[in-house]
Amino acid sequence: MGEIAPQILKDLVGADAVMYCTLIESNKPIGIIYAPVTIYLSCKLRRSESGEIIWNGQHKSTSRNFDFTRKGLEMKSCKAYESVIEEVVNGIMENFPYGPNLQG
Repeated sequence: MGEIAPQILKDLVGADAVMYCTLIESNKPIGIIYAPVTIYLSCKLRRSESGEIIWNGQHKSTSRNFDFTRKGLEMKSCKAYESVIEEVVNGIMENFPYGPNLQG
């Protein structure tokens, strides 16, 4: 499935810019005593009139979980998922420019 063109979104909602985010990796493998949770996200902000990229950022985060039972690993992985997502979003937004002049 492709992206919706920025001009279409401008016409629909009057947006000056459109942010496209892509989930590059989301992984929760569960091993014998180790279960890492990894999320990798990439975002691009495009000018709605021209489609020009005016900002982009990406961030990857992993939480490492250890336990002696499979049930314990599953519980820890599920618990860690939300905090890893929050860390990834915060990492991306850390580099987001402040104010109306996004290229400055």
